[in-house]
Amino acid sequence: MANERIIHKRTRENRYKQARQRASASGVRRPGTLVKFLSGAAAIVVMSLLFIFGHDWLTQCDYFRAETVQVDGTRRLSDKQIMETAKITVGANILMINLATARKRLLALSWIAAAEIRREFPDTIMIRVREHNPMAVIDLGKPFLVNARGEIFMEAQKEQFSDLPVIKGADYQDWKTGESGNTPVSEAVMSVLRLGGKSKSAVPVGRIDRIHVDPELGVTLRTVGFPAARIHLGYGAYAVKYRRLAKILEYCGRNETPREFEEIDLGYPDRIVASPAKAQTDQAKPQKEA
Repeated sequence: MANERIIHKRTRENRYKQARQRASASGVRRPGTLVKFLSGAAAIVVMSLLFIFGHDWLTQCDYFRAETVQVDGTRRLSDKQIMETAKITVGANILMINLATARKRLLALSWIAAAEIRREFPDTIMIRVREHNPMAVIDLGKPFLVNARGEIFMEAQKEQFSDLPVIKGADYQDWKTGESGNTPVSEAVMSVLRLGGKSKSAVPVGRIDRIHVDPELGVTLRTVGFPAARIHLGYGAYAVKYRRLAKILEYCGRNETPREFEEIDLGYPDRIVASPAKAQTDQAKPQKEA
């Protein structure tokens, strides 16, 4: 008996029975899962249909038809041109108008510097634009318009802008584009134009016929209807030079016969060189320093 071994027989699992139980449980769950899936799909379909019908109703509803299209900021372009370019008409449903696309169409116009379009519910579209303000014509082989920021924004027709100063002597490398910074030449010219645009300026922009720029010598103005036919400014300190010029012109204007000059040179830091006009050389020295 001592050598007798006790053998425990392991009970074998009934795998077939377990498989049947799992299949049975799975079969119970499948109908519930299917119901949930179908319910979710039905909800999505219903929401999609509601969205479609709601969108159609809103975009076709007379309540949102544009009774007013207001355009502000135009100077050279007409309100009609703005509306036609943006493809916005009175009577259009304001919800159907793609504001971003309409704005891009306006910015494609050469005259437009900035544009804003918005809806005012229930029946108004507001369009606000800012046009470029041409300050001068720059001759780069072809005439181009320069705005108040010194940016070249469109080709010019000379006969249309004969009242603007013409910039001569510059080339593409001397000037700035819409994305590059100021160059010494463009900064010099724009400084002179800005000074000329101020009230009681020593040299009003309207009296400037040409602005000649030289990389070495700087800026020289040719004027019309002004006591000095030519004014050499050089580079830099333009506000100071304009004040000095104003004092000289005021002094000369106090004479009984106002003096006219062929040229006034303000390029020297410590003096002003003035050359009398040829008609006055018989009664004045050819050149005078002040």
